[in-house]
Amino acid sequence: MGCVSGRNFLGSEDVLIDWEDQVFHDLDLLSLCENLELTPIMWPRDTLFLFYILMESLSWNIDERDILLDNISKRCDAYTMISDLRN
Repeated sequence: MGCVSGRNFLGSEDVLIDWEDQVFHDLDLLSLCENLELTPIMWPRDTLFLFYILMESLSWNIDERDILLDNISKRCDAYTMISDLRN
């Protein structure tokens, strides 16, 4: 038995996954793995580079999302002020 969960969330079509149960399941697996003597894993360079690119892209997406939400919030505030002035 491995120490990795068998679920694949990235390819899952079930959008109603109970995340809390999955987290506790994974924590239980990790606690079982504490007693094992595991050797360090060396990741291939291309995999690490791809991971870095994906994380950088995610960071840019989060920054852009924050900017968009800030703009929406400002527009909503402006709309509220205009509607208050009309009343």
